[in-house]
Amino acid sequence: MKKHNKLFTIGVMAFLSIVTCACSSNIISSSSISDSVEQSVSTQEPSNVASTQDSTSVSSSQNSTNVPSIQDSSNGSSKESTSIEPTPVPKDTKVMVYYTNSKRWSNVYAYVWNYKTDTPKVGWPGTKLSSIGMSGYGEQQYSVEVDYAQYDRIIFNDGRGNQTKDLVVGSATSGYYGEDGIFTMNANDTDYGKVEYFTLEDKKNLQYISSNRKKISVYTPNGYTTSKKYGVLYMFDSQNLYAAASGAQKSSDSYGSWAVDVSVNNLVQRGGDGIIIVAIDNTDGHRDSELTMSQSFGKLTSLADNSSFYNGKLDELGNFMRETLMPFIQSKYSVNTSRKNTGIAGSSSGGLAAYYLGLRDNDLYGYIGAFSPANGLFETSAWTRFYQSKDFSLGRPKIYVYCGKGDSLENMLLPATKQITNLRSYGFSADSIIENYVNNGTHSENYWRIAFGDFLSKMLG
Repeated sequence: MKKHNKLFTIGVMAFLSIVTCACSSNIISSSSISDSVEQSVSTQEPSNVASTQDSTSVSSSQNSTNVPSIQDSSNGSSKESTSIEPTPVPKDTKVMVYYTNSKRWSNVYAYVWNYKTDTPKVGWPGTKLSSIGMSGYGEQQYSVEVDYAQYDRIIFNDGRGNQTKDLVVGSATSGYYGEDGIFTMNANDTDYGKVEYFTLEDKKNLQYISSNRKKISVYTPNGYTTSKKYGVLYMFDSQNLYAAASGAQKSSDSYGSWAVDVSVNNLVQRGGDGIIIVAIDNTDGHRDSELTMSQSFGKLTSLADNSSFYNGKLDELGNFMRETLMPFIQSKYSVNTSRKNTGIAGSSSGGLAAYYLGLRDNDLYGYIGAFSPANGLFETSAWTRFYQSKDFSLGRPKIYVYCGKGDSLENMLLPATKQITNLRSYGFSADSIIENYVNNGTHSENYWRIAFGDFLSKMLG
């Protein structure tokens, strides 16, 4: 399921999103990583549109479970690291939330409240704010301190009917620009981490692709070091995720990116280590099929209006992730491989894929982010059979589920999204399923990037 306003435009929008990247990628052959790796990464200045070319070459072996350490070409030191756990984000739950008044309202108020209880700190329009200075574009800037343990939502407004979206407050949020842009306020910190691109070949699991290859991106946070081990979040739709990291390619979506690098950097600024994000590109034309289960899973509903949904390859993609992608990441980067430090997330069909694979491979993933998931492509009975077939004693991932109510597509997806709570009948505790439903939320990055900050705050903060 593509990410725009009407389900009936899915096939067209999927085609429009197939933008061929101008930069070259590394081709990593087969589902195994060998002892011999030569790496050369070109140096890039931080840019929203720059790309990283890495001429890594890897020869194949037959055993994908024996993954050697990788030599870092910058200093020759081994990539093997000690068993240092990631530094947790400090438990102080007070954060300074910044707002840049790009709308040039004459007054700015901050209405702060608790999402679960709908309890406001101060009645509407909230607390009137005083300017703390000017941006480089002559826009007034404001700040307000919020304890997100008590209040986790904020709306900036002018007291006269103009206002922002419902914005998130948490450990992975720092500030907002205009109606929905997010940013990190600390002007001295211009390093949002780095993105590298690779192409992995898997002849066993990627047979539905003529080249047997998938392009991936790997984001490492500011301050990344091999002396620490980092949690990893696996995501879909790689080309729509990054905003400011060095080497990141510009988003191909008209709604902009998720700005995941900005949210992770907010965690780093609060004293945490951040996480590595590994994402799978969708621009090869296989998105609808590879992010959907096969019909053996169950009967498709009328939402599956495109024939590409009838040849689902999600199990094959999940096997690629387990057998090829994860071993590659664990060999090349300093990764904490425990379940609780491994997550999977996506939106729309990517949300469906993250939810299904997170439960299918519950021995791998400790948390799931299902943003506007296309679970409604399959009948409820199919999900019930799936739940009944699973051995959840291997692990019950923590689940964050988001869906809006602001356009026709979100409203079509909402009923099946809410049925995720049926997992409580299978031993999932009430607090292990975090729900976030936004009245005016649309099926776009405009809302997913805001919800992503909430997701990280709840899972990692």
